[in-house]
Amino acid sequence: MLRGAISALQRNGLAYWGRSSAISPGLSIAVLDPPGTAAQLTTMRSLLLDVGLRSALALAAAVGLAFSRTISTIVCIPPPRPNAGSIPRLSV
Repeated sequence: MLRGAISALQRNGLAYWGRSSAISPGLSIAVLDPPGTAAQLTTMRSLLLDVGLRSALALAAAVGLAFSRTISTIVCIPPPRPNAGSIPRLSV
């Protein structure tokens, strides 16, 4: 898929943006690090370990974000103060 996309952009790259050039209609594209084949998890144990670790890290990040939001709410919002300069009205 990547090779097809690269060749299409090299041939007709400027046409996709509504620009045409008689000299060179394509784009100059260089792939710095082409993708390789994906590593296959060979055993069920390695698959479960990978999924378990990713889930645990996601849960830890969610708990950390919730905790930091709660702490920042408690620390940043001061409690309401009574009006120091006002005189209370007496009801008769």
